Amino acid sequence: MATFDHRRGPDGKIVYRVRIRRKGYATQTATFSKLSEAKQWAQITEGTVLEARHFPTPEAKRHTVTDLIDRYRREVLPHKKLSTIKTQRQHLCWWQTRLGHCLLADITPAVLVEYRSILARGRANATVVRYLAVLSHAFTMAMREWQWCEDNPVRKISKPKEPRGRVRFLSDDERERLLNACKVSRCPYLYTLVILALSTGAKSTHMRFVHSCGHLGLFLSRSTLDHCGDLRGIIEPGAFVLPGAMFLPMSRDILPQITAAFPLVMEIVNVGKMAAT
Repeated sequence: MATFDHRRGPDGKIVYRVRIRRKGYATQTATFSKLSEAKQWAQITEGTVLEARHFPTPEAKRHTVTDLIDRYRREVLPHKKLSTIKTQRQHLCWWQTRLGHCLLADITPAVLVEYRSILARGRANATVVRYLAVLSHAFTMAMREWQWCEDNPVRKISKPKEPRGRVRFLSDDERERLLNACKVSRCPYLYTLVILALSTGAKSTHMRFVHSCGHLGLFLSRSTLDHCGDLRGIIEPGAFVLPGAMFLPMSRDILPQITAAFPLVMEIVNVGKMAAT
């Protein structure tokens, strides 16, 4: 609603000031020398405010893909792993180069299908999926948290089918040659460590021997311990917890016992294979 008041200016002449206030909008003010001009300005300004209120401009028409990617780089990407940051930064740069000038409202499934086809030229299906995934996450953030759009167009298009990953197992001959090589290694714990790895399926990053200050121990992740609880029965007291893992002191006398247990583990595995066939 517009309000009018008048006062004398520095030159002694009467001027008219208009003030328009409406909830949800900043107050608009202007000063005129004639009351008719003030009323005309108030009428036009109120009409503009009402038009914006009843026909608001969608946020998707105010932001471009460059705005989306820049904010994603600034607020989301730094919280990911360094290797992921490096890869996704390249993916985002590709999208920004080709679609950065487009408004978010103009990014439709049809547009994305076209660029999906461009990505598929000379790239594996898994790579194309990664490009689409980072863009999809950016749109999800814009939709759920930033309120820049009402939908995620990337979810509406199909993704290329990724091939099944190959699962590689050592053959009996390969396993025998590996263990023979470990036996002649200069590292006294390598043979036992490999046996533990073959028996538990633990990754090298999840399991390693630590030998320092005269103490021998096994460094296991908590996820590995959850699947290898039976090992606790042969571990000496004194284990202490580290962030996400545990150091388990072990006696040297235990190493032969672990080594001797491996044939039993393989027998159990072979029986399971025979039962499956």
